[in-house]
Amino acid sequence: MVTLPELRDAIFDAFDSAAETWGRVAGNLDEIEAQYARTVQAPAKRHHGNSWSGVAADGALTRIDAQSGVLRFSSAEARNIATGLESAGETLRAAQNALRAVLERARVEEMTVRDDGSVTWSPTAPPDPSLVAERQAYDAAQAGKWNTAYDIRQGIDGALRTATETDTQLAALLQKMAEAARTGPIGDDATQLAAITDHSRLAIDMRGGPDASAIPPPGADPKSVAAWWASLSQNDRQSFIAAYPERVGGLNGVPVVDRDQANQITVVRTVADLQARQGSLSEQEGKNYEGLVKLQGSIQAHAADPNAAPLYVMAIDSSGEGKFAVAVGNPDTAKNTAVMVPGTTTTLEGVNNQIDRARRLQFTSDVMTPEAGDVAVVTWLGYNAPEIGPSVATPERAQQAAVPLDSFIDGVRVTHEGERGRVTVIGHSYGTTVVGEAAATQHLDVDDIVAAGSPGMRTDHAADLGIGAGHVWVESAGNDPVARLPQAGDLFGGAYPMGAAPQDSRYDANRLQVDTDGHSGYWEPESQSIRNQAAIVVGQYDNAELARESTAGAGEAR
Repeated sequence: MVTLPELRDAIFDAFDSAAETWGRVAGNLDEIEAQYARTVQAPAKRHHGNSWSGVAADGALTRIDAQSGVLRFSSAEARNIATGLESAGETLRAAQNALRAVLERARVEEMTVRDDGSVTWSPTAPPDPSLVAERQAYDAAQAGKWNTAYDIRQGIDGALRTATETDTQLAALLQKMAEAARTGPIGDDATQLAAITDHSRLAIDMRGGPDASAIPPPGADPKSVAAWWASLSQNDRQSFIAAYPERVGGLNGVPVVDRDQANQITVVRTVADLQARQGSLSEQEGKNYEGLVKLQGSIQAHAADPNAAPLYVMAIDSSGEGKFAVAVGNPDTAKNTAVMVPGTTTTLEGVNNQIDRARRLQFTSDVMTPEAGDVAVVTWLGYNAPEIGPSVATPERAQQAAVPLDSFIDGVRVTHEGERGRVTVIGHSYGTTVVGEAAATQHLDVDDIVAAGSPGMRTDHAADLGIGAGHVWVESAGNDPVARLPQAGDLFGGAYPMGAAPQDSRYDANRLQVDTDGHSGYWEPESQSIRNQAAIVVGQYDNAELARESTAGAGEAR
């Protein structure tokens, strides 16, 4: 039990300096891990199976990966210690301030507080009982004194109780972490993450304020999310990521690097959970498991390739058919960002196909800019894409996706560093319907819109998308059956619900030259189709080749 003199006279500066030191240790370990991944782990993965193979190579690679896990575990635990010390220092300081305020009140009331917390005051002689009014006033004053003394004692007990609970919690946290330090990281990645999560929650709950209820709800305004995140200390941010990754990773307004860290934790945990239930998975769960494993493989492959832009997992959801947002390059630092919205039949299982398209577009766009890394391309599946069937020709899925897409793009804007960058949204197939619905109803904050293989954008004219017809671009292969759906709809009495055909001259969009075939060829490497998209992404409109019959004024408001 913390005593009154201990709390009253304590100096808590040591907590601040210790928290700062442990925070620096965590930062140094992060840098060491990054350097290790770049100079040891990535080259090992790159050569493994080629010039370096065999049982010894396999064993060495396992050890190399394990060492990376040790560094990651150590950094997280150092940050948990920093957060625990910081939290304890703040709570103890608040308890001390509350105690001192109570003691000051006692002084003003001319009462004495002993070191054991008891409260006394100098008695005054009561008036003669025959003086009724004076006696009533005296009794009222005495009752007031008793009430005041009781309030003061309650305040003292509350402050001491808070200090004692915090002291106990901090001791328990440090004891747990000391045991973890003695034994080292145990088990696979999921087991290690579970231990880090447990310690993180202990650390941040110690303050009594920053818990799961402090996290903004899903769909919260990105600006308010960014303000909340900025209000946290670095240690608190890392603790929230470790303790509640599934909540933090899905918030638009949290910086990309932090979202990626949270979502990769969620991916590891989800894969471990699904793997443990392999024998009882539903068909859809099995498909989502395969998708997550493929995603992990892509992340590792990009990390091992020194010429590849890094991947950032900006959102992940394995419920239902799955949702995701994966960036090739960092949208927070890129001067040009494209958000690709895929369409019909896209699910989590096909995440790698979408990443491959984004990778091709990022590479093609980035070589058009002065510096590497000037372009990031996000593939966003934040909605339930329709299956082959009646839902393809109905607007309901697009209507459901409009607000989430708008919020995601607002988040990209909010967390971008430095000068305002360019943002282009690219829809494919039913994804163009989503983009059209969102642009027409939510006023997407984008510079350009590209529609590839569109069945309709829920509008009758490019100007209806709200950014000027000169900034709306359409790619439509001659043998793309999906792009022919609006014309087919006209044959049925104009009942087609998806809007006019964007590639029709009456729609007044910029029609781009296409040299690829079919519905899914728009991202063929070195094709004019992908080069046109790249030119739009980086704002080089003159380098986008228009179809010969297209309208003049590309890139201009009209």
